[in-house]
Amino acid sequence: MKTVSPLLLSVLLAVLLGSIPSCSSAPRPTEEVNSSKNKAVEFTEYGNNYYSQGQFEKAIELFNLALAYNGSVDHQAGMAGSYNSIGRAYLALGRYDDAQSNFDRAEKIGQRINDSNLICQSLNNRGEVFLQRGDYQKALPHFERAVEKFDKGVANSQRAIVYHNLGTNYKRLGEKEKALEYLKLAVKLNLQEKRAEEAAPSPESKASSCLCQTPRKETTSSSRSREWEGGSRSASQ
Repeated sequence: MKTVSPLLLSVLLAVLLGSIPSCSSAPRPTEEVNSSKNKAVEFTEYGNNYYSQGQFEKAIELFNLALAYNGSVDHQAGMAGSYNSIGRAYLALGRYDDAQSNFDRAEKIGQRINDSNLICQSLNNRGEVFLQRGDYQKALPHFERAVEKFDKGVANSQRAIVYHNLGTNYKRLGEKEKALEYLKLAVKLNLQEKRAEEAAPSPESKASSCLCQTPRKETTSSSRSREWEGGSRSASQ
């Protein structure tokens, strides 16, 4: 019989006791909305810690809790980030169908709110599913579409990841010239990021190992003195 982890039990208990606000169409006070968003950021960070330790199942539980908090205040961008985080963890477990379904949800939200950064992340993640499966022809259009979404909202570190994946994909397709072209672009952008970090080091400037970053916490009248410094992450938001 499959057991339920203590962590998941605590999540279920939180829901039952009402610590996660229920979804409602009624406007919520700003303090309540910010509190829920900040809880989502915290649980995402906890999930990232488990992800970095290779404890992907526990990471998924925490990312799902972050998703619940984001959903409780209809924080669309946060929900997309949570779906990407969950998908990255499933991808690390080799559960490709589960990963793909979460990346699909993230992309749909990105399209709905017209967020090029989220769309780019989700397309890259979807491409990585096919790349890991060895289906390079199917991976290619996802990476190419991600490149098409590049604009001022997409950081150089994120562009470098897409270029690297695109170059790797072309290499495995046997197209060496195209592979070299995109891999050089990835190296160039990574060097630019490194110089930027050395010039003004901060948590936000660090390149992430995937197309996801922990969002900044929302500030309230009682919490402006401890504003969240969002750093790079290794799973997805």
